[in-house]
Amino acid sequence: MKGKHWMLLGLYLVAMLTLAACARGEFPAWLIQPERVSSEAGSNDSDMPAIYTDNDGNVVVAWSSDPAGNPGHSDSEIYWRRYNAMGEPQTPPVRLTTNSFGDYYPSIGMSGGVTYLVWMGDEITSSNIYWAAVDQDGNLIAGPENISDPTYNDYDPHLIQCGNYSQVYWSGDSASMDFEIYYAKVRYNGIQDVPYKSVTNLSWSEHSPHGEVDRFCNRLFIAYELDFTLTNSDVFLVGVNTLNGSNAFGPFEVTSNPADENDIDIAVTSPPFADTLISVVWNRDDGAGGEIIYASRYANGTICAPAFSLTADSQIDARPVVENITVGSNKDVLVAWERVQPGTGTDRDIYASFFADDCTPSPPASPTLISESAVSANADDVYPQALIRLAPNDIPIYDVVWRTLSDGAVWSRFGSFMGPSGASDLISNNSSAGYPADAERPAAVTTLGNQVYVTWVGNNLGTVETWYQQTVWHASMPIVLK
Repeated sequence: MKGKHWMLLGLYLVAMLTLAACARGEFPAWLIQPERVSSEAGSNDSDMPAIYTDNDGNVVVAWSSDPAGNPGHSDSEIYWRRYNAMGEPQTPPVRLTTNSFGDYYPSIGMSGGVTYLVWMGDEITSSNIYWAAVDQDGNLIAGPENISDPTYNDYDPHLIQCGNYSQVYWSGDSASMDFEIYYAKVRYNGIQDVPYKSVTNLSWSEHSPHGEVDRFCNRLFIAYELDFTLTNSDVFLVGVNTLNGSNAFGPFEVTSNPADENDIDIAVTSPPFADTLISVVWNRDDGAGGEIIYASRYANGTICAPAFSLTADSQIDARPVVENITVGSNKDVLVAWERVQPGTGTDRDIYASFFADDCTPSPPASPTLISESAVSANADDVYPQALIRLAPNDIPIYDVVWRTLSDGAVWSRFGSFMGPSGASDLISNNSSAGYPADAERPAAVTTLGNQVYVTWVGNNLGTVETWYQQTVWHASMPIVLK
């Protein structure tokens, strides 16, 4: 034990010295000013942004916008734009769709310089899931193609690109008139190697899927909500073999509780020669205040850590997000969420827990306040997004992004398992309302080092805009774009 204590002390000192270097006076500095991605400024609403980076420093953003400015986005189309690693636009905004009834909720990935997209498209009597491939100039090279059942309504599409194959999943209606989770595997040229199929069918409404793949894209793991009643939804998990779309395991309950459980997120870490760990978090409304629940599974669906609470009943906690990473023999986990403190009215702050998942169902140390009250007191800090990565010496560090309701500003903060480092950083530099989209996990190391990109929706003179933001950290750590 003494040796272990000395090792932990050494790691602590290295972490503090490394992070201290990142808190110098020149941190952070602007690389570029906030970039308006959409070109419809002042006339039409842009919304639902998605972002992705590839190994070559390309950054692509897709979003939904109604070019005619119809009320309620009734004729929204899908737009796309590409940047280089420095944040410089490489194309103008490109309109990809011409649907008369509206296209929404794009999800994107990249491989070999090609952008692959899925989205939901409304039709006269149904809504469908469409897939397409776009070259580096924004030209459609395959699709759009309907990859869902045209008879029923389909929603909430997600795409994970694995080389030349798009792994797509969504929630859709069926002949039994209850929602199921669907899966399709689409080749680079639009051929469906696995046509749409239901991977769940439990006679209840199954929806709100969140998925990740293992290291080699052999399996897709999807966590989702199953509604037993209007006030009792549970968290379920299913594993899908991407070779043929068969179920690798499940679906089965991750937790069984009479309370309403929602706000699911999932993360997967599967390094070489080590077990894949599937981390799942969600919110449980037990009537005494929302709690954040965590559980984990292995790639075959067997239990690692049974469900346990990261929070206590004295607060109201919601909207959790999770990331995980393997460091040596440890599986380190980051969970961030919103919290309403007792006696503060509706004021919300961002909290986080950072711990090693050793398959023991026990809560880690007290959660850490991320959104400093001195910076954003009574500002209602909401909608956290997070990512975890490795600094030099294999020290896991995290980035958490959120927005404040009072002025819509977008903030970020980073730290290690020892705690936050430095102050919160204001990413946005206007008073527009910001809704940060997913902080994208770096796809690879480029000439600028490990990169983190954030996109959000911001109001501009009453019009919703899609914005793209980067800043750079000048420190002894790898250069990090936010």
